[in-house]
Amino acid sequence: MIHRSRHLLKHVRSDIECGEIIRRRWWHRGDGKRAAASPEILAEISTLRKSGHTVGERTYTAAIEVLGRRKRPKHSELVFWGMIASGISPTDASYGALLRAFSNTNRYDRIAYIWSDMKSRGVQPNQDHYNTILGAFVSLGDPEAVSEILTEMKTHNIREPPNKSLLLVASQKTVHEAYKLAKELSLPLGGNEDAACALFKIAERTKNLPAALSLHSELASSCGSPVYYCVLLDVFISCGEYGRALRFFKSLPEEYLTSPSRGLYERLLIIHLLKKSNIFDFEFIVDHCLKVHADYSPFYALAISLYKQCGNQAKALQIDKLWQSRGVRPDQYLLQVSENILMPAIVDRPKQGGLGVFVE
Repeated sequence: MIHRSRHLLKHVRSDIECGEIIRRRWWHRGDGKRAAASPEILAEISTLRKSGHTVGERTYTAAIEVLGRRKRPKHSELVFWGMIASGISPTDASYGALLRAFSNTNRYDRIAYIWSDMKSRGVQPNQDHYNTILGAFVSLGDPEAVSEILTEMKTHNIREPPNKSLLLVASQKTVHEAYKLAKELSLPLGGNEDAACALFKIAERTKNLPAALSLHSELASSCGSPVYYCVLLDVFISCGEYGRALRFFKSLPEEYLTSPSRGLYERLLIIHLLKKSNIFDFEFIVDHCLKVHADYSPFYALAISLYKQCGNQAKALQIDKLWQSRGVRPDQYLLQVSENILMPAIVDRPKQGGLGVFVE
């Protein structure tokens, strides 16, 4: 009888095994019917612990990664703080997962907070952490912080990025300061689309369309890829110049108008959405996008929003069904289209609550 009871005992899973359980259950690509959220995952972790399994940092890190992959960084952070509340100290892996979660949704302000918390707990950053935080401070326009991080990387013998000069230029607070620094560092702008796009992103951040257009007039003869024009269109969008953006789009070189890239198409639909265009202005574009780029989810999300905005609920529902039937719809993705481009009017940004936690 004793021998039999031993065989009936449940296998006690390790921390690593519990993490794999979380990944297997929530990492799959579904249609949104079982979308991961922090309450459900925390409840499952609690069940694993009550069942006698070993729940530790790796289990929580797996949950943070899953939620980050599903573009739910606020929920990743709730799991992170839940881990600390349960008495488990965060490691470089858990911090890395949380930094990536916010980086994937362009929440650079939050990355700066997490970085500060990480340093205060004495967790040593690695190469990936530094790369993530550098991108965050560049996007925030904080040249002092970028210089500090680069110095710190050198102190800890961590390989510095090869585009160090470009990062310093891209982090400047104004286009004028960035242009001046580029000249001082002998960073060429003509023919260097990475540098040109870095300056355009500063113009987007500071909503300085005249500076962007002035720069474009200087560089247009030596630059001109789809990426270059996409970033320049983002400046029009950030400044609310939707009519001018459409006129600029129509003035692009012929090869980009006859067969626009996916990025240019996406900007065009965003402009029509923000401009509140009528159906006749965008219907042909939508049909073409869904035919040529049938595997790109943002086109479906934008098309649904455009038709709903025009009051055509039937067409919006039809596209939604088409989206799901093609099996390309990631969970919780209805308007997750280039959040760094869309204005707050489209994507509601969360408010910051107390103790560094975001509230719905």
